[in-house]
Amino acid sequence: MRDEELIDILHHPAIEWSRYQLAELLARYFRLRVHGVKRLPSSGRAILIANHSGFAGFDAMMIGHLVRKYAKRPYKMVAHRAYFDMFQALRVVARAVGFTEAKMARAVETLEHDELLIVFPEGELGNFKSSWHRYEMRPFHTGFLRLAIATGAPIIPCLVVGAEETNFNLGNIDLTRFVAHLVVPLPVNILPLPAKWSIEFLPPLDLGPTSTQLLDDHEWVQHKTAAIHATMQRKLSKKVAARSGIYW
Repeated sequence: MRDEELIDILHHPAIEWSRYQLAELLARYFRLRVHGVKRLPSSGRAILIANHSGFAGFDAMMIGHLVRKYAKRPYKMVAHRAYFDMFQALRVVARAVGFTEAKMARAVETLEHDELLIVFPEGELGNFKSSWHRYEMRPFHTGFLRLAIATGAPIIPCLVVGAEETNFNLGNIDLTRFVAHLVVPLPVNILPLPAKWSIEFLPPLDLGPTSTQLLDDHEWVQHKTAAIHATMQRKLSKKVAARSGIYW
């Protein structure tokens, strides 16, 4: 099958409808509560950053679904390079469903076309971490902040609660010595457990006065990234502590 034929199949209205209904079904299964959807821009460039958890990628699926449902717009989502480096068919599927490579040039191009870009700043170590450390965010990569400075795109934080108890993970195996950036999870369960979910979109970050010259100030970039991480971690921990229950 040619790449164009595969893309046409994936974009067929029946397939799009099926993907939407599956996401709606999962949202009901997770008893998903959503807050702050009015903060999702319906147009223009924006960077949405979220904590990453639950190894199976349901958090990415749910966030993308909410963008389509409430902002009524497509999006691009930065994904692990394995989706693009393994084999051709997987690369075609990944791009067809909105994934984009974790490359600065590709992300800048997306934002310069006034698209919405979803980024998980923890990378794969966020959702592949041991469940003993659930809701303890891994350090953020600085790419999302560099993108915001380079393109002027606002940064919208997003907090996901519930995914950590939907799929449990023992940890991960680091295979980067064999394949660049390849980390493999050690899941406890494959089928998702019925944890209650909450997703909240926070107000856009106020970065203060910025200029592209700050891209060369590595100390400032690192410090600002750590500050954003600390603020999101504090709010995430507060949301987790305020839960009335996990499964009931």
